[in-house]
Amino acid sequence: KDRWQRLASKSRILSRRVNDVAVYDGFLWAATDFGLYRVTLSTIGKDSVGITPVQPKQLLSETIYDLERTENLLWMGTRYGAFVYDMAKDTGGFLSGTQGPHTERTRTISASDSVVWFGTTYGVEAFDMQTKTWLDPPARQQFANINFVLAQPEAVWVGTDAGVYKYNRQRNDWRQFTTEDGLIDNRVTAIAVQDDWIWFGTPSGLTAFHWNDPHRID
Repeated sequence: KDRWQRLASKSRILSRRVNDVAVYDGFLWAATDFGLYRVTLSTIGKDSVGITPVQPKQLLSETIYDLERTENLLWMGTRYGAFVYDMAKDTGGFLSGTQGPHTERTRTISASDSVVWFGTTYGVEAFDMQTKTWLDPPARQQFANINFVLAQPEAVWVGTDAGVYKYNRQRNDWRQFTTEDGLIDNRVTAIAVQDDWIWFGTPSGLTAFHWNDPHRID
């Protein structure tokens, strides 16, 4: 109908701030400052929009910063660690164990192949869904002020307040890029990849990097 509709105005979503969204199997999943909400897409535009809180006993008071979907699993970054939710079974819980992010604030999540990468208060954690194990160093690495993580089959990119870190998954090593390498600003808050180019968003603007140039050596 070529018009916009504010869903929160006709629902009971407790938060006006939506930090991330994901779409799967006829539903929109909205991460907010007061939990996760499921929107039935077929009801949008009708008199009553189907919106329900997800896992309210565990998540209704949680700030959810980021969402990442792998098949039927929805991974969430929260103030108290990472939460994984099975959308098909309507079950979920916080990740636990002696490894992983524990209760560390998790702001950003990205998945590639069978590995899910988490950006926490203290660094990067990685979980292999096939082996059900957490990766050891050097994949597990300490970084301060992580803003964004983007995983690819060849590399993992981590945007921080001190530039960008690239993890070469084949060589198992990290490389830092800063303004000395051409970044417009060391504070990297967003990352996007298109073919052989990668884009870094900063408070001072965008930097485009031909990361897959065959003549370039890290």
